[in-house]
Amino acid sequence: GHNTLIFNCHQFSVLKDMMQLCQKYQIHRPINDIMTSFSYCDITIGDLVDVIEFSEEIIRSGPRYKELSGDLYKRVINFSRCNFASWQVILNFMERNRYTASTAKIFQALKNDQSATLRWNVG
Repeated sequence: GHNTLIFNCHQFSVLKDMMQLCQKYQIHRPINDIMTSFSYCDITIGDLVDVIEFSEEIIRSGPRYKELSGDLYKRVINFSRCNFASWQVILNFMERNRYTASTAKIFQALKNDQSATLRWNVG
């Protein structure tokens, strides 16, 4: 039953909601499948803050989620590294998300990432 539904889901927000419902109602059986699906789900620029916040939330749920949390965080940074190609994209992102602790983490990680090649300069 649930495997096909979970593995065909590629939206981060839907997987996040499924995971939160399983945790809230202590439904353990589909959790591993949901965790696997996070590796393949689509992340958009509109999801970045939600993914960062969820990665922080899920780590507090127990050590079982440490790897998932780290993987989601890395995917956000990789996505940002590749897609923050101009100052216009960054300004649009900031306008939609405001400057929060989550957005600060993204920019701090990019600032500290030696392999990040940002095509903008903040002077």
